[in-house]
Amino acid sequence: MAHTVIQSILGLKIKDKVNNISLMNKIRLRTEKATIVQRFGNLFDEGVQPGEFAQNAGVQNVMILLQNPYVIHDIKESDLDVPSILPMLQYLSDYFQSFLFCLWLVKDNGITMNQAYCYSKIKNSKDVFTAHSRQQLTTKADGSSGLTEFTKNEILQAVHYFNTYFQDSSLPERQSYSWNDSNNIDDAQVPGSLSLNTITDSTVNISVTPAYQADMYAQITRFERARSFINAARTQSDLFMKITYYCSFLEVLFSGNNSEVNYRIRERCSIIIGKTFQERKEIFNTMSAIYNVRSAFIHGAKLDGKKMKAEIIESHSKYMDELCRKVFFELLENHKALFEFKTDEELNMYFIDLIFNMNLDKPN
Repeated sequence: MAHTVIQSILGLKIKDKVNNISLMNKIRLRTEKATIVQRFGNLFDEGVQPGEFAQNAGVQNVMILLQNPYVIHDIKESDLDVPSILPMLQYLSDYFQSFLFCLWLVKDNGITMNQAYCYSKIKNSKDVFTAHSRQQLTTKADGSSGLTEFTKNEILQAVHYFNTYFQDSSLPERQSYSWNDSNNIDDAQVPGSLSLNTITDSTVNISVTPAYQADMYAQITRFERARSFINAARTQSDLFMKITYYCSFLEVLFSGNNSEVNYRIRERCSIIIGKTFQERKEIFNTMSAIYNVRSAFIHGAKLDGKKMKAEIIESHSKYMDELCRKVFFELLENHKALFEFKTDEELNMYFIDLIFNMNLDKPN
């Protein structure tokens, strides 16, 4: 039995010619269409009637595949049985979401994974076609959708982030994977490499669990919860909701309780990413205005007046999107210990130490 998984990527425009980018072991990002025809045969019999794959996937979905970049994964001679195909698609779809997050780390975008398909060729039996959709429509920081252009180097940068931040065993309580596959992009080599330990040619070990379990949730780190709020923000076209989720991202990282949250978040963001007195002051004051908007929204206040004009709210959303990106990088590069803290006291002591060790330049 052999399987081919394919999933198109919507909203991504790759500026440079890219034929084969390895995201993880045997899972590749492609743009050319010959591979689709090679794997699935004639999409349209005699150029008019839909072939077997097109009949199952739907003509419109096939056209989407042909018009967009896609990820493809071949599982050859696998003991993956038919009942395990759908859980495998669910697993891969979730895994690809981590790569989309890494594209966001490069820059703001509205890129979305489309429906996933698995075409299984079974000896002495009829081929099996399986589809899975867990599509989350994503928008940019201004609430719009549409194409975002990435260069080849920016794609490589996202792959590097994926390998570094999402396969880094030094991050607390991260799922471990084995590194043994060279990560070739055409003829280029990027730092880091990995393989998906749970999906190989010879073994598949996939389990599906309910979305919420109390014991499991207790083990979710600040890193995981923060990333989930960014993902939630990116699925919103309502800018007030986006801003609310961006603020929640910061609260997960910088506040362990609901005491003086507004002040605490503004202060700690300023400390973490502000390099000068003026930068820290600007961050502190800008976030005060943004938190006032967020507070008015979630507490049911009337959303009118000069401070609620569309252009101001859009500016706030863009500011928060970029701020969250900077915070995420700064913590991963220089404050990784913060993700490990279990109590508010540990978090408070960490920032007290930062404050007293800062080189506080004075204002002009």
